[in-house]
Amino acid sequence: MNWQEVREHTQRLLVRLKAEANTWRTALASGETPQALSAFVRPNLGPTPEPLRRLLEPVVAAAAAAVLVVLGGIGLFHFSIFFLVAAMIYAIIHYVFGIELDLMVPA
Repeated sequence: MNWQEVREHTQRLLVRLKAEANTWRTALASGETPQALSAFVRPNLGPTPEPLRRLLEPVVAAAAAAVLVVLGGIGLFHFSIFFLVAAMIYAIIHYVFGIELDLMVPA
């Protein structure tokens, strides 16, 4: 493969990437999908009638927020348990077996 073929291949790739970027840009700009944090306030309920949507949007948003808080709490609890267990493992290795663990590289 010579430099001329590499250049042509690169130009075709750039044209294709620009076309794909334009496709994504128009799809994102024209859609009614919520952006960023507004999805938490107005969740996507699909083809739901407007009166039912007005009722369900706050209910679904509140339920989703509650689930996120509960799952975050569970994750925090399990992380604290992991940290406690790791500290106990270090204490057993250090005080029972007499092995000192540190981050210093031996010289």
